[in-house]
Amino acid sequence: MQITLDVTPTVGPHISVGKDRITFEVSAGPTVRMINYEHLETHELPENWKDIIRGPL
Repeated sequence: MQITLDVTPTVGPHISVGKDRITFEVSAGPTVRMINYEHLETHELPENWKDIIRGPL
């Protein structure tokens, strides 16, 4: 069976930072395997939250 989820990652109590789509395959066992990840949108943070942004690792 495949399950596709649209997720909205947040910071703080409710500030959306984007939208992603993740597809999992679930089989007997149970075994769960992520088979696809798509980044769909990026949302700008409000000015008072921009200090949490980190540069590339």
